[in-house]
Amino acid sequence: MTDDAVTDGRVRRRIENRDQVIRAYVALIEEGDHDPGVEAVAARSEVSLRSIFRHFGDLDGLAGAALGDAMVRTIPVAKIPRIGEGPLDQRIENLVDARLRVFQIAARFGRVARDRYNEVPGVVDVINQVQKLLRDQAKRQFAPELAERSPADAELVLDVISLLTGFNAFDAALNFNGLDLDRIRELWIRGLTAQLTPG
Repeated sequence: MTDDAVTDGRVRRRIENRDQVIRAYVALIEEGDHDPGVEAVAARSEVSLRSIFRHFGDLDGLAGAALGDAMVRTIPVAKIPRIGEGPLDQRIENLVDARLRVFQIAARFGRVARDRYNEVPGVVDVINQVQKLLRDQAKRQFAPELAERSPADAELVLDVISLLTGFNAFDAALNFNGLDLDRIRELWIRGLTAQLTPG
C-alpha cells in the first residue's frame, strides 16, 4: 500500500467519523435530548471521546457544527416550486405550506439552536442565513404585491411576514398556545392575506 493510499484512507476515516458524530448529535436532539453530553454522542456515534475533541475542540464546537449541518439540510424542504407564479391566494398557501414543512422537520434542533443562539459559535451565522433565505423567498413569492408599495412599506410587510411565519411564531403557536398544524396554517394564510391584499 502506498503512502498516498494510507493518507487517503485516514482522511476518509476522519471525514466519516466527523459525519458520524454530527449525525449522532442531531439524532439525540431529535429524540428529545436538548443538550447531548459528549459521552452520549461518543456512545451513539461509536467514535472515541479523544477523536470527538480532536475534530471539534469542545462541546460547543460540536454543537455549532451539528446544528449548522442539520439546519442547512432542511433548506431544500423549504423550496417553493415555481416561486412567484400564480394567483396571490395560491402563492400564500404555497409559502405557508413550505414553512410548515421545514419547521416540522427542524422543530427540535431549531429550538436548541434558538436557545443556545449566543453560546454556540457558528449558530448565529446559520440562523441569520436561514432567516435571510426565508425573507428573500417571501420577497420573490410576493414581488408583484410588494412592487405596488413604497420601498419602506414593502420592507415593513416583509418584516411582518418574517415574524408571522417564522420559527419562533410556529413554536409558540404549537407548544405554548396549543394550536394544531391546521389552525396555524389557517391563521398564517389569513394574516398574509390581510397584509398582501390592497385596501
